[in-house]
Amino acid sequence: MTQQEFKTITVHQDRIEKVQIIPTKNMVISASADGTLQLTDIENRIAKKQFNGHQSGVWDFALWGNNNHAISASFDHSLRIWDLNSGGQTAKLEGHDDEVYSVKVTKDHRQAVSCSADTTIRIWDLVNYSEIKTLWGNENDSKNIVLTNDGQSILSGCWDHRVRLWDVTTGQLKKVYKGHKGPVHQILLFNNDRVVASASSDESVKFWDIESGEELQTLSGHQGQVFTLTSDPSQSVIVSSSEDMTLKVWSIKNAQLLQTLEGHTNLIQHVAIAPNGQYIVSASKDHTLRVWDIQTGECAFVSTLSSPPRCCDISRDSGTLVVGDELGQLHVYLLQTI
Repeated sequence: MTQQEFKTITVHQDRIEKVQIIPTKNMVISASADGTLQLTDIENRIAKKQFNGHQSGVWDFALWGNNNHAISASFDHSLRIWDLNSGGQTAKLEGHDDEVYSVKVTKDHRQAVSCSADTTIRIWDLVNYSEIKTLWGNENDSKNIVLTNDGQSILSGCWDHRVRLWDVTTGQLKKVYKGHKGPVHQILLFNNDRVVASASSDESVKFWDIESGEELQTLSGHQGQVFTLTSDPSQSVIVSSSEDMTLKVWSIKNAQLLQTLEGHTNLIQHVAIAPNGQYIVSASKDHTLRVWDIQTGECAFVSTLSSPPRCCDISRDSGTLVVGDELGQLHVYLLQTI
């Protein structure tokens, strides 16, 4: 693999929490601890639109409506809806009593789901811009939520060591998955939404049967908290990263460890897998960005940045990598597989 960093663009005044490439617009949208979202033309190195209104940092956002609309989740306890074409704020959604960590939009684009430090999960109407219901039952912060593909269920990973399954229509708690001995940092679904994977500070990854709640497998091997989980597009492997500064590649089919990726010298903040399933990207507090061959586990290249990379996104054709760092800069790489 060859790589070339061909753009560095300063777009925020504080760390970037999330970036996403918008292929239909040839743009990147980013969210920052400076309280703004930014739409950037990376090809021409131009900051197109800035979205102002939040009174504190923006943790997360989600897009819908042919990528013409965004909803953002903020430290200021609110969510806001934006028109990406005009740059204006469409609505402000209030109800949470503490920081809002994450937001997801249902596939029909009619509802959004958010989770907060106030321990609640809230469902919002994206047509009338109002709260539909509040889900109670978490006993501590829930920083990660996932929606099933049919839009009927919500899964939350919680700092009370549990994963919970909720019914979207009724708001009822359907299942509690117990077994972790520490906070659950991230969850994801695979096997046609029949299996839940959870990463925990207890140094493990667990697989659960979504219907029965049975613990199917425990993946052990990390020597520190497991913070991130991601799977390849074919859902044949899952990649975990840990405070032990390693990534591990696991087979989803038999839960076997395939590779341990070593090289980082500080916390890994973000992991992504290319849509073509050929490589893994890891961003670390050690100021480096690493690209790994998913089959061999070899590090294809390393890029050292002036500020630690915090988040990244990879284009659909797997040829462009966009990285957001802790100084508010975007770094754009062209990637080519030899």
